[in-house]
Amino acid sequence: MDTYLIGGGAILEAGERSTITRVTLHAQLTAERPEQRAVLIDFESGSMEELGRLVALASGMTAERFETTVTARLLDAGVCGLVDVAAILADEVETSEVHLFARWTAPQNLVAELAARGVQLHSHTLESIDRAAVIAEHRFRVWPGAPRAA
Repeated sequence: MDTYLIGGGAILEAGERSTITRVTLHAQLTAERPEQRAVLIDFESGSMEELGRLVALASGMTAERFETTVTARLLDAGVCGLVDVAAILADEVETSEVHLFARWTAPQNLVAELAARGVQLHSHTLESIDRAAVIAEHRFRVWPGAPRAA
């Protein structure tokens, strides 16, 4: 039986001109998995150090609702590192688990930081996503704040 991941979210782009772009994602996973309500997907990077663009997704949520909950909290927080993004996502989706799909595995210090904030991070290979369609909408906002180490 196929497992599908469908929900609303945002592409978070880091850097001097960071942006948040509203998206809807439809993905077919390679194996049957329990429900994954809070998801982070890195389609591009080979390592966490190269991370520049990340899809944050709430399964079953519309892109509009994601914008008024998760995106609003991210904007209120200002500069956010990966730990902040995962914690805010988990809190707004009302879950204690975040699933990360990437070519890299989350380092133990990241897993420990999230655990200290009450969030379990589960790493999955990017190959666990058989196919995906990302429907991106307009650029949401540029936050012109000063860069800060994550």
